[in-house]
Amino acid sequence: MPFGVRLSDLAAERPDGVAVVFVDATGDERDLTYAELDSLADRMARRLADRGVVPGDRVVAALPKSVEQLALGFAVWKCGATLVPLRHDMPLPERAPLVELAGASAVITERDLAGLADADADADVGDAAGFSGPSAVPASPLLVASGGSTGRPKLIRTPLPATITPGQPFNPVGAIIGMRAGQTVFTGSPPYHFMGFGNYLSVLEGGTSVVLERFDPGVLLDAIERHRVNLLVLVPTMMIRLLRDPTIASRDLSSIEAVVHSAAPCPPWVKRAWIDLVGPERVFEIYSSTEQVGFCVVSGKEWLERPGTVGRGVMTEIRVLDPEGGDLPAGEVGEIHMRLAGLPVPVYEYVGADRGPVTDDGFASVGDLGWLDEDGYLFIADRRTDLIISGGVNVYPAEVEAALTEHPAVADAAVVGIPDDEWGRRVHAVVEVLPGASVTPEELDAHCRARLSATKVPRSYDVTTDLGRNEAGKLRRSGLSPSG
Repeated sequence: MPFGVRLSDLAAERPDGVAVVFVDATGDERDLTYAELDSLADRMARRLADRGVVPGDRVVAALPKSVEQLALGFAVWKCGATLVPLRHDMPLPERAPLVELAGASAVITERDLAGLADADADADVGDAAGFSGPSAVPASPLLVASGGSTGRPKLIRTPLPATITPGQPFNPVGAIIGMRAGQTVFTGSPPYHFMGFGNYLSVLEGGTSVVLERFDPGVLLDAIERHRVNLLVLVPTMMIRLLRDPTIASRDLSSIEAVVHSAAPCPPWVKRAWIDLVGPERVFEIYSSTEQVGFCVVSGKEWLERPGTVGRGVMTEIRVLDPEGGDLPAGEVGEIHMRLAGLPVPVYEYVGADRGPVTDDGFASVGDLGWLDEDGYLFIADRRTDLIISGGVNVYPAEVEAALTEHPAVADAAVVGIPDDEWGRRVHAVVEVLPGASVTPEELDAHCRARLSATKVPRSYDVTTDLGRNEAGKLRRSGLSPSG
């Protein structure tokens, strides 16, 4: 069933059911029923069609989180087109190449919303429901932008159907991590990140999507209690900030059926804290990528038995290869290659770049390094582009960052390699402190030396109040350098 048709069916079945709860930065809420969401999407679809959007087109949406942003996605699919979500605050020189790559027939920004969404802006459209446009299904619902580690713009064509079968999980991984129809779901990722698709998915599966205009630990905890949220989809920085909230121990989290995290390495202390908070059977990690070359899943129970693992492949075969393409034995670090079961070649495509490394038998890599244990559990070292070779020693930033975030004054940390005449690259840390907190480089150094071998301890530090990580938990390391 096409996404747009599914939304209309749900609106007919449960017109007064709440599809979306939007919480603004002050904590004020706006609810949208299925009937209201479908009517808004119909109105926007009709106006997109009037602007010339036809099946097979691509529509760029550079919008902040809002009810209208969510409705626009459904409107695009009702037109049979593909959605290209971008950051709403992306500077024009950065956005323009992506719009060109997409070959977009329409670019929707905040200033366009009134004309698309306002019921009074066009009397002949009004609140008319039942958009009677084409029923074509786009080849892919999304094109997701990625600058990668180099900053070179590209779009990733996601290997997803633009249809859903009621009563069946959209993705087999969902059943493993505790997803079910009718849940109340909070997905922390922004609309321009692939994980943000979860906001649409929870609606399509008959649930309620709780959307925060801006992530705030206290506001989210309030929403969890008030709306009895069942599923939390978080990135590690959000997990850390929630743990630092002084009220979390007294909050009612009994409605939570699963906490799912992905998108970035999770420090072990953070994982253990969440396992203690909600129970090992309710904590899950997914290791994958927008390209979806494969999936690994690990439960909290498995992780406690093998700390640090991201799990075993789900419908996925995994190989760890050396630079010459040879298979490495268990325990040795190499480049991770994955292949979805039954697929001879990867199904993703890049627009604006060549596909990444693929072996002759169809195992693909997105550049991550790691190793397998004897039982086939995967462990991540880091991305190859992030690896620091200092004095001939491999230093994986994620390990150093995990140690830094254990400091009670630290909200976030990033570790990069800086050119050095003696060491080749020296380890440099940029640390974001919590509001009202302070920490000196000397204190950070002592903290790290108590947890890391000398070769991994940063040789210099910068302390900041904003690391610059985006809402998806991603960080452009190339923009980090010592302040002095």
